Amino acid sequence: MHVILTDTALTGQDHTTPAYLDGYGIIDSALAREIAAHAVIRPLTPSQTHPAVPADPPVLSDPVPSEPACPGDAALTYRPSRQIADQARAEHGTCQWPHCDRAAWECDLDHHDPFNHAAPEAGGRTVTANLGPLCRGHHRIKTFCGWTFTPGSHNTMVLHAPSGLTYTLYKSGPVELLTGTPPAFPAPHTAPAQLARKTRTRTQHRTARVRTERGINHATRCQNTTGTEPPF
Repeated sequence: MHVILTDTALTGQDHTTPAYLDGYGIIDSALAREIAAHAVIRPLTPSQTHPAVPADPPVLSDPVPSEPACPGDAALTYRPSRQIADQARAEHGTCQWPHCDRAAWECDLDHHDPFNHAAPEAGGRTVTANLGPLCRGHHRIKTFCGWTFTPGSHNTMVLHAPSGLTYTLYKSGPVELLTGTPPAFPAPHTAPAQLARKTRTRTQHRTARVRTERGINHATRCQNTTGTEPPF
C-alpha cells in the first residue's frame, strides 16, 4: 500500500488537502494519517534531471528510503533506486500510456530515452525525469513496436506512434494534484467570431435545403421526359 500526502496534511496542520491512495485515488487526509500511523514515512525527492532541477513542495510517501538529492552515479545504473522509482510513480499516478488507468505501483518503469548499456554516459539516464510507469502490455508495445517518447514543452512528454501520429502527455499525477501545481494544459482552441456566428436560422436552412432538393427533382423529371422515344 502506498499513500501520498503533503507534510502539512501528515502532521495535521492542513485538514483540507486530501491524500492519494495508489490504485484507488483521492482519500481524506484523516484516513491517510491513520494509515501513516502504522507505516514508514520518508520524503519523496523532486523530479531530477542532470544536473538537478529546483525542488517542488515536499510530498511524503510510504515507503521511500532516503538518498542524496543529486542522482550522481545512480543515474548511470539501469535499475532505479527505490526512492527514484517511487518518485517517478508518484508524479504520474497511473500508467503513462494514453487512456490507461493501471495503478503506477503495478507498472514497470520505462526509460523514455532508452538506457545505453554499452555507454551509460551517452544518454538514457536513470533519473525521475526520464522514467515513467507503463503497464506490462504497454511497456512491451513501446519497446518492441516502434513507439518512442520525446520531451515536449511545458513539462510534457510526446508519444510518437510508428504511423507518425503523436500524443501529448501531461503530467497530472498525485504530486501535482496535492501540491497545488496545475497541469500545463494548452489553452482551448476557439473559432474566430465571424465563423462562429450563424448566417441563418434552422428554419431558413431547412427551407433552402427543401427548395434545392425540389429544384433537382424537377430538373431530373424534365430530362427524363425529353429526348427521342425508345424504338419499341
